[in-house]
Amino acid sequence: MNAIYVAILLVSLPLSAFAQTDEVLKERLQVDDYKYLCLWMDTMIGPESKTPVTPESIQRRVEVRLRGAGIPPLNYVDNADKCRGNSLKQYVLKVKVTFAGELYSVDVEFVRQAAWWISDKEPDNIRSGAVGTWTDTRYGMHRGTSIPVMETLDDALDRFLAAYLKANQQSVPKSAK
Repeated sequence: MNAIYVAILLVSLPLSAFAQTDEVLKERLQVDDYKYLCLWMDTMIGPESKTPVTPESIQRRVEVRLRGAGIPPLNYVDNADKCRGNSLKQYVLKVKVTFAGELYSVDVEFVRQAAWWISDKEPDNIRSGAVGTWTDTRYGMHRGTSIPVMETLDDALDRFLAAYLKANQQSVPKSAK
């Protein structure tokens, strides 16, 4: 029985893969035009999951939270000119909510294009690709109601928005503040 409580406790703890110092946040989240975010939504609901949450309700919640922070979301699929490409200026907010039975996970991840050298000895040996530079993953049990899922999503989005806005505030001209 104690093992079950430990498993539930571990599953309910928020996880973050990266340290969140101010300098690290700035490196990982600062962008040229922070006043928009491309949004990639991914919701997976297993057939055995009896949840009232729908992909549409999750997307609406995320879009409302972003707009509330003054950041209009752009649909990744519909805004190919701004959201896709191999430019190092491309970035996207990926929100993934997964359900299995009464369990759920919420992943909020900031993904951007990056370039890196494979070897210092060969300067032409540069690679690039999409890299997650900030992430927040949380798990829980929904017990057939949307409340814990939406609260968890709100918490993860609040944490992201606080970090994202903090990292980009210095890039805002003083006259715009």
